[in-house]
Order: sequence, then C-alpha cells, then structure tokens
Amino acid sequence: MKHEKKHVETRHALSLPSGFAIAALSFILALLSFSQLGCSRGSSANGYTGPLVVVQRLVPDVDGITLDLDGADYTEPQYGIDMLFVEGGTFTMGCTSEQEDDCEKIEKPAHDVTLDNFYIGKYEVTQAEWKAVMGADNNPSEYKGDDLPVTNVNWYDAQIFILKLNVKTEKNYRLPTEAEWEYAARGGNKSKGYKYSGSDDVDEVAWYRENGCENPKESTTCRIHPVGNKKPNELGIYDMSGNVDEWTSDLVVEWPAAAYYSGDAQTNPQRPIGLIPMIRGGNAWSGFFNTKDLRVSHRSVNGPLVRLNNYGFRLAHSSK
Repeated sequence: MKHEKKHVETRHALSLPSGFAIAALSFILALLSFSQLGCSRGSSANGYTGPLVVVQRLVPDVDGITLDLDGADYTEPQYGIDMLFVEGGTFTMGCTSEQEDDCEKIEKPAHDVTLDNFYIGKYEVTQAEWKAVMGADNNPSEYKGDDLPVTNVNWYDAQIFILKLNVKTEKNYRLPTEAEWEYAARGGNKSKGYKYSGSDDVDEVAWYRENGCENPKESTTCRIHPVGNKKPNELGIYDMSGNVDEWTSDLVVEWPAAAYYSGDAQTNPQRPIGLIPMIRGGNAWSGFFNTKDLRVSHRSVNGPLVRLNNYGFRLAHSSK
C-alpha cells in the first residue's frame, strides 16, 4: 500500500538567480576554508576537534519538479544518474540484534523511525557524473576513473554539485538524511535483517581492507573500486557498505553528545543545522582487523571542509 504520510522536511529556500546562488555558495566555501586549520577526524571517542563553524544545508530550492512516479525507478535523462524508489515505512534504527556486540554507544538506543517515500542513488556519484555537472576538467579524485566514485570532496563540495545539478535539471536533489540512508542500506521494507547492506557475508557486498588493498596492513595500497561490482542489497542499491564513506545531510552541534539517539519514535528525522556532518557507509580503509565500520548502523562524522580520498556521496530526492 502506498505510504501517504506527509513529509516533514526543513528546507532553506532561497529566491536567488541560479548563477548568483552558485557563486554565493562557492564564495561561502572559500571563506570557510580559512577556518579549516586544526580540523581533524571526529569519529573517535575523543570527540570532534575541528573549527566551530555553524553550518546548514545551503542548497536552495529551485522551482523544480517533484518526483511522483508511482514507485518507479528512473534515470536522470541529462546525466544518466540512476535513482531507485524506496517505499516509506517504519523500521528500527540503530543497534538492532543482528549488529551483535559490534554496536557502539552512539548507535543506541534503537528506536522506531517512520519515513515517507523517497528516491536514492543506485550508486555513489561517479567521476563521470561529477565531471558532467561540474566540468570535464574538474575531477578532485586521487584515483581516476569514470566508473569510480568521485572522492576528495568535502560536504560543501557535494552541496555545490547538487545546486548545479538542480539548476540544470530543474529538480530538487539533495543528500540523504541519516535515517533515509540507514533505511535504504537495510533494504527498506524488503529488509532481510542483514548486518551489512545486502548480506551477512561482508565480502559479498563490500570493498574494505582485506579484499580491497594489495597489502591490508598498508593503507597506501588501498584503492577505490568501480561502483556496482559487488552484490546489491535487497533494494538493488550498491556499495552502501564499504568502498567510500558517504556524506549525509544531517548535522550535529557536538560529537558525540549531540548525536546520541533518543529512544522516542520519530517521523522523518533530520538535523539541518549544526557544526559537523554525519557520515555513513564505511570505506576501503575501514575494518583493519574487523569490519565494524561497514555495518548498516555504524555512524561517523568529520568537519564539513575535510577532503579525503575515501570520501564521496550519493544522491537522494523526495517523492513529493
């Protein structure tokens, strides 16, 4: 049965000419780059130590069409970006039983979340798609290849890409929220309760140190892999465990204190304003001696200005 609950989403609509909006956002990014000194990885128990810059989702709405395709998957005609329909529903987010003893405190307590229908990228945004939107000479990735995920992009870079994509397509693409990302990674309403996205066997679905590096003890031998070469999950989505870490739209004020879950049931939860973006998915450097970072409930953060060669993203779009 089609899910009809009203979508509760905070948007930051700006009535700006498209060219000015892109230029303004690029200028903001340049200014914020000066505050990146001291920015460091924020996923450890020691907490985030990067610059205290309050950020928000800065992608302005254009007068774009919504996607009411009666549950059909589709391909963005201008750029060939494959988007899969995810039927909304209620799921348990966080430390569920199949995560076993690998759960971390930041994944607790498990709680019920209800989501509306939405669309999510079948693959991580590739370098070919990035260049098609941003320009043929614009490819920040260290490891080059059109079918590889675009990497070395920070959270603001993803926002600029989405803004340009929206202006050119007249749609309202965005990053997925944390809840949308986890629901999709778990297989949505087709979930079979796997520990990783699509399997309990991590090698079936994920690139990580043990199968993605020439020498698992040397991160310099690790490489990003082409999208879609592992088994998809129950919804047909690829690489939600492993390959690259993925930015989400959710922002928290303080890590980990402000990111702990509430035990209350929630509908369409999101955090549009904060200091640091949430990251999902694990990457090819994860799981040195274990695969905890590749689980569907694993959470991480980093500063919005950090660019790493294992950071990428995938797109989302609301259904209505």
